[in-house]
Amino acid sequence: MHTLTQVMRTSPRGSSLLLTEPVLNFPSVQSRTDQIVFEELGFAEYWACPGGLLSLHDHAAAQPGLPANQAQCGLVVDAGFSFTHALPIFDGQLLEPAIRRINLGGKALTNYFKELVSYRSINMMDESFLIQTIKDAACFVSQDALADLKLAHSRDSPHRREFVLPDGLSRSRGFLRDPTAPGATPGHPGEQVLRMNNERFMVPEALFHPADLGLNQAGLAETIVQSITATHEDLHGLLYSNILLTGGTASCPGFKERLYTGLRKLVPVEYRVNVHLPDDPALAAYKGAARIAASPLYSHLAWTKRAYEEHGSARLHGHETPVKRRAA
Repeated sequence: MHTLTQVMRTSPRGSSLLLTEPVLNFPSVQSRTDQIVFEELGFAEYWACPGGLLSLHDHAAAQPGLPANQAQCGLVVDAGFSFTHALPIFDGQLLEPAIRRINLGGKALTNYFKELVSYRSINMMDESFLIQTIKDAACFVSQDALADLKLAHSRDSPHRREFVLPDGLSRSRGFLRDPTAPGATPGHPGEQVLRMNNERFMVPEALFHPADLGLNQAGLAETIVQSITATHEDLHGLLYSNILLTGGTASCPGFKERLYTGLRKLVPVEYRVNVHLPDDPALAAYKGAARIAASPLYSHLAWTKRAYEEHGSARLHGHETPVKRRAA
């Protein structure tokens, strides 16, 4: 309530709420959420939807000419904080039996990066927020991990980077620098410098080879193929032609290119593979939600407080939640 009234400066009474929810959410959690929204917060109407559907809605609005988008069909890769999901969608609805999940997300990658640099350079185990910032600034997805590892082991490795840590006095925020760049200076005395090399690409590599972290799961490209293979054969071409990357991890440089290369090796040659990356993958679901909330479609999707009071939790009474329904 504090966030609504003091930060957003709005009253839930008489307002509408559009909420993203986890994939395959438990009915008990959904019912409790309905209760909080309507009974405790007092919203007049609201709608909850998995973020993948919202992301694809925004993508379809941005590129309406794609045949798959015209059929509201695509596979959304949600590289999130805790997990990475492959979400096949057709006619605006999740194909739930074909959903696949990798138990690896941005949080695990950050922790892995923190352990590596703490062991090799400076102890950063208590600096989770700073490590997140460094990971976002320094990491990239290698297109050939073995070749880059050989380069990293050489004396003049092109992957070496230094992150000058904040000192709380002259620098409130650190910055990344390249010690191999022409004319690079050694820095100032007293600087605390975090040195990195192959950590920069071996951390995101775990998403393509989870076995590196002891997870007995397929990599991202294999997971996508498993997900699409579990759908009807007639949908395979549309799904492969419209793969959408979302989530903060997807913004890592080289992510899209590496995934395309991995998929092209696995997908039958008769299928065309297209991988789409939004301008800001972390905000894809938010942008889709904003589009729906501002359109007449929202009034056809939202559950009202009156209906909740009459029938209880909307989802427990078979209330549909497809994005496919359009306003008349």
